[in-house]
Amino acid sequence: MTLDNLLAALTEEGVTEIADDSVKFDPSIHQAVQTVPKDADHEADQVVSILQKGYKFKDRVIRPAMVVVAQ
Repeated sequence: MTLDNLLAALTEEGVTEIADDSVKFDPSIHQAVQTVPKDADHEADQVVSILQKGYKFKDRVIRPAMVVVAQ
């Protein structure tokens, strides 16, 4: 219950989560910490998985998402 209240308060103030995988890698919101070879399921420069969630405050990045990128 406490976590739900905290998340609701942060969302109300404009803090949002950067947590989309299977999107194109964007260095302004993602931090690539690992690369894997591209395959049939993942194109080049596509986020394969998220290792640590990232957060935005309105339009500013508070913490970039740590991701694995296909290359």
